[in-house]
Amino acid sequence: MVAKRNLLGEALSVFFTFWSGLEAHEPEAVHAWRRSYPSFTLFGDADVLPLFDSDAQREIYKKIRIPACKSDVARLALLRHHGGLYVDAHTGPSSSERLAETLGDLARYELILFSKGWETNFNFMNGVLAARRRLPIFDRLLERAFDNLVAHKRREAETTGHVEYNIFRLTGTRVMLELMFDNVRRNWEMKPEFRENIHFHVMASDSSPGFQIYKYRYRKPGAHWSERQLTERLFED
Repeated sequence: MVAKRNLLGEALSVFFTFWSGLEAHEPEAVHAWRRSYPSFTLFGDADVLPLFDSDAQREIYKKIRIPACKSDVARLALLRHHGGLYVDAHTGPSSSERLAETLGDLARYELILFSKGWETNFNFMNGVLAARRRLPIFDRLLERAFDNLVAHKRREAETTGHVEYNIFRLTGTRVMLELMFDNVRRNWEMKPEFRENIHFHVMASDSSPGFQIYKYRYRKPGAHWSERQLTERLFED
């Protein structure tokens, strides 16, 4: 029991987001989080690079053009190293009491995934993740993501034009879905090996767990990754 309390305390002490790109300002959400949690941390590329497993991973990461793709990979490395609560930069705090209750599940589970309960189809997001540190599952997720990036980089090297890709599948939620879930008769079910250690938190509303998703906006029109990937190559030349 003492060990579980220590794990929970460790996770509750590390709240963070990640920010990559040319924007010099801090996301608005950071200031909101720090009003309630002064130690809330904003990590950037320089913080993430030492956490990768090889120089090859660092080099391919530095070549990624679209920040959302970098962020997908960065959050996995940061959670592996630090544990805690990761939130996208558009997510803000809503209730400290409810958030403490939500994260209390880390005393029993190693990883918490969040699903939008109001959606009719099966879903979960990688925009908010809570985890204990040093989980082997992050090794596997990072390996899959980097394998996908290497394969796509090879395809881009064969031409000077745009090569079709989908960040959701390369490094995003789809990577987690395919590792953790089986598609059984058109229904996604968590694989038996993960059922005891991963909690699937179904949100009653966009702010019910103690954070509010999509509370802030920070992108300019046309700058969303889903739009940019249609015309831009993923990697810098």
